Amino acid sequence: MPSSGNILNDARTTFAGMMGVDPLANSGPPFPYTTVSRGLSPEGWSYFVINHSINGRFGEYGRLCGRTTLAVQLGNQTVIIVGTGKDPQVSQCFGEMVRDEWPAFFASLEFSTKPSPEQERAFGSSIVGTWTAVASSMAAGQYTFTAQGRYLSAAAFRQPTPAGANLVLETTSAYFGEGRFSIQGNMLVLTPDAGRGSPTSAAIRIEQESKDVGVQLGAQWTDRLCLMEGGGEICYSRSR
Repeated sequence: MPSSGNILNDARTTFAGMMGVDPLANSGPPFPYTTVSRGLSPEGWSYFVINHSINGRFGEYGRLCGRTTLAVQLGNQTVIIVGTGKDPQVSQCFGEMVRDEWPAFFASLEFSTKPSPEQERAFGSSIVGTWTAVASSMAAGQYTFTAQGRYLSAAAFRQPTPAGANLVLETTSAYFGEGRFSIQGNMLVLTPDAGRGSPTSAAIRIEQESKDVGVQLGAQWTDRLCLMEGGGEICYSRSR
């Protein structure tokens, strides 16, 4: 579709026109919450995503239908992709609790565009900093990326083991890594220093997410670094 010059408006107008609900004006009880995200892909295209459930009220997960609208800015055109499924709380396809096919779908997107040197530098700069993920009370991980192309990683895992009557032994294992990193297309390549292992790669997505939306888009954005290796994705929040 022709671009309005604002992909947020393009995504919002498309969603409202197709679903009959303004996802930003109807976020939060009695309506389901709306989640939005925005970013610049490694290939240089800007995007905006709206996630909102319809056909029910907040908490009615058995009857709610989840709707995802992705708007991609390509010059004077906007590409719209709409996904549908059950509510994210229970969906077996685009679910927050069960399985989410969105990361693999997003990583597969290709458009006939080439990032400018400025866009490549902007994306490369956006990864600089420290990112932390807490997968559960038993596991956590962290990456630090520097402007000089170096990285430091750390991970910790806690394992409880029965140790007799009314006793549990908790063992914490920590792992560390360091080396150089590069971004090749939409892949982050980590090359450990000599003697510290083999290079690994993961599909990369750096974006901002907000769950605080209303008639005017909320200002509480969270920076996210999402890495997909194999079939699963882990998202890290910026620590500094």
